[in-house]
Amino acid sequence: MIEYVKHAMRDLAFRFNNEGELAQLLLTSKIENTIRDNLMLSLNNLFQINNNEHIAVREVKRFDTVIFEKNETISNNDARLIIELKAMYSFDTLFGPMDFIEGLIKDICKFKKNQRNFPNAKLLLILLGHHILDDVNPASLTIKYSSSIHQSFNQKDSENDILISCNRILKEQIQINNIGKIKEQNRIIGGTGLHDIRADLLYWIISPNMEYNCNNY
Repeated sequence: MIEYVKHAMRDLAFRFNNEGELAQLLLTSKIENTIRDNLMLSLNNLFQINNNEHIAVREVKRFDTVIFEKNETISNNDARLIIELKAMYSFDTLFGPMDFIEGLIKDICKFKKNQRNFPNAKLLLILLGHHILDDVNPASLTIKYSSSIHQSFNQKDSENDILISCNRILKEQIQINNIGKIKEQNRIIGGTGLHDIRADLLYWIISPNMEYNCNNY
């Protein structure tokens, strides 16, 4: 099932086919709900094309997306995969890497505490990264987190330096905190959005460590 998720995430590039549409979304608000909705559509399209008897549904019992095995009366027992998404910015790794790690841990622990409701399901995490390629006016009212974006460009020489640091710190934090294993890392070109600012979508598909100790969560 994870191969379908990988394929569906790659296909998102074709769902935002208007030039700059994805960049506009990335620049103005966190994108996890938009990706969640389009991931569901992409998965169901793939299932239909491949005559695969599964169906993806968004927002099921506080989980972002649940993939069920299709039958006449779908129940909790038919859930096969639960997908939780979290959004961050590439600059987050420069200022506070534990923020996104905390979100991943909470998703693992939420699943473990509710696993009895979906006894046949596994969990998959998708971490989404807003990666802004150009410096912005720190006082902008139209670009979300403009001050932090500007600050990140003061710390690093280019967006590529920010990206390199993001990938390095993220992988270190996932390993140090024993979150799980990255199964796929990719980048979707977002184009040019507001004020001629470019933005891309990064993502990491993570198979979580289900032995994580959730006593503090």
